[in-house]
Amino acid sequence: MKLGSFKPLLTDIIDPLTKQPWFEYNAGEKLIRINETTNTFVQEPSLIKEMISKYNHVLPTYPKPMKAKINYGIPAKYLRNTTEEWLDLFGRIKTSLISYENQIMSKQFPEIINNRDKDSVLKRKEQVLKYIDSINKN
Repeated sequence: MKLGSFKPLLTDIIDPLTKQPWFEYNAGEKLIRINETTNTFVQEPSLIKEMISKYNHVLPTYPKPMKAKINYGIPAKYLRNTTEEWLDLFGRIKTSLISYENQIMSKQFPEIINNRDKDSVLKRKEQVLKYIDSINKN
């Protein structure tokens, strides 16, 4: 194989379309609680980051703020946690067949993530903003 022809495998932490991390937190921000990720998930990582940065003080979060300048990740609940899931992943890595459909995020939010046209993303952003507004009023 020639150097430069290798394509790195996409991970579950990175969106395969935008090549950006799904959840990115800045120093001082707090992790959103796991039950809030479904309410705040948008199909574009940049919009998730915007929501986290702008509304971190409103959303239910874990108490400790992030210390590193930038923090990436997805909730542990979404990670592979059975032997079968890991064996399937290893098999796909060996054959370089990790498809977009095999990404954890698309399994966790199938009805949201499969609608990635501009109108659907903007509609979802509006839904999330209404949800955040309702939390803010309480």
